[in-house]
Amino acid sequence: MKNDHIMQEIINKLLAKGAEKVALKLNETRMEELQFEYNEIDLLRGYDENSLRIKVIKDNKQASASLNQMDEAALEAAMDQVLADAENSQPDEAFDISPFQEAGSNTKGELEPDRDRMYFLINEFLEEREVN
Repeated sequence: MKNDHIMQEIINKLLAKGAEKVALKLNETRMEELQFEYNEIDLLRGYDENSLRIKVIKDNKQASASLNQMDEAALEAAMDQVLADAENSQPDEAFDISPFQEAGSNTKGELEPDRDRMYFLINEFLEEREVN
């Protein structure tokens, strides 16, 4: 995972700011897009999407936040907000987070796009559309 250092930094900052337990979940997605307009392919691009879920427990109070920006300002704001939300939530002794687990990684789908196949399928679709 390319964001290991960011994740560890978030955990350290939240613990330093008073969180007792922290859980993070990061989803990293690579999207490949092929677009056509007026029966011609006019766009082929790839882009990344990230989403981060932060969960904290402080004084038996729990809160969570989700964000899709990974810049320092957005992360700091989310950390401050989730801690404020936890302070304002109702306490429950049953709130807990499992003990530390090594970070895992899961993948779904192909890791590299088959752009030739994408192009072929779009052309096939366009040809079928012209026939009908």
